[in-house]
Amino acid sequence: MMCDVADVLCRFGDWEERGDVDRLPSERRKTRGGGASVVEESGWGGWVGGWNWQCAGMRPLDEGETKAVFEKLFQFLGNNLKQLIDRPAIEGARDAKDGGYCLRLHRNRVYYVSEAIVKKATNVGNDNLASLGTCIGKFTHSSKFRLTVTCLELLAAHAKYKVWLKASAEMSFLYGNHVVKSGLGRITESTPQYQGVVVYSASDIPLGFGVAAHSTQECRKLDPNAIVVLHQADVGEYLRQEDDL
Repeated sequence: MMCDVADVLCRFGDWEERGDVDRLPSERRKTRGGGASVVEESGWGGWVGGWNWQCAGMRPLDEGETKAVFEKLFQFLGNNLKQLIDRPAIEGARDAKDGGYCLRLHRNRVYYVSEAIVKKATNVGNDNLASLGTCIGKFTHSSKFRLTVTCLELLAAHAKYKVWLKASAEMSFLYGNHVVKSGLGRITESTPQYQGVVVYSASDIPLGFGVAAHSTQECRKLDPNAIVVLHQADVGEYLRQEDDL
């Protein structure tokens, strides 16, 4: 896994170099005692080296943040993660020369956004910029990255492993519950244990995502009340957690 992630990170380095825009140096620099101007470490989570993410503007992710985001996405997409890097931009692009997509951190949330929109967003004041592109997740106060339900469309388009629920189990999942064997309709063949999976309704509509508690082979032998998918996010959160999304 780490080799594949490292390969994607190398590709991402070139991607960010192509898609880099104004990094707002006046906002990211701070003068220390000796008078030398230095770029502060990322430190989105509270004060790190004198930098408070709550006062920060939009900026590219640093190496550690990029690795955390890509490792989480890799759990669901595998090598399909490269497709997110290579796909041409649609939103805000006038032609192919407008580039592709990049990742940007705004406050504690990570956005997957076209380079064309990023350039336009630099003209918006930090206090007035609510969001941009697609929010794929956020960093917690303990510096852990967590995918949010707002990235479901991207995961569903590129996920390698999927789970389909029986109609009788859909509502339970949409209330934030795990998926049990009795509610499992079908699952992608050869799904490994602890693999990230996208959860679909019986009518093939993405409902959310989670982690496979058992492999495909093990699921066939489980008790009807055994958990087969550990819930992580579902579209019901748009109602249950509207203020937090």
